[in-house]
Amino acid sequence: MANKLSVSQSTYSEMESGKTAISEEKLKEIAEILEVAPEIIEGYSDQIFYNLGTQSGQYNVFHITNTVEKFDELFNALLEEQKKQLETMAEVAKLKDALVKAMKGGV
Repeated sequence: MANKLSVSQSTYSEMESGKTAISEEKLKEIAEILEVAPEIIEGYSDQIFYNLGTQSGQYNVFHITNTVEKFDELFNALLEEQKKQLETMAEVAKLKDALVKAMKGGV
């Protein structure tokens, strides 16, 4: 990741640990590399995870601090983004169809 961001490994480690602030530009670069929306990265917390393995025959679930509402909010934001992309694609398809029709002399 450090190489893709054109920063040293130590700089990236500091960014990852929160010792160095991440600029909006770097956040967008990271999001692009990971193919996620920047909001997903901003909403991520190391405290959110499950240990679904078993240890000594016991099932462990670690404490979750983020709320279901936050996940719902992020999911809905992604859903809206996808809807906008689909609408744009539908508009492009209509324009393509009109162009093909015009080129065939159907206008």
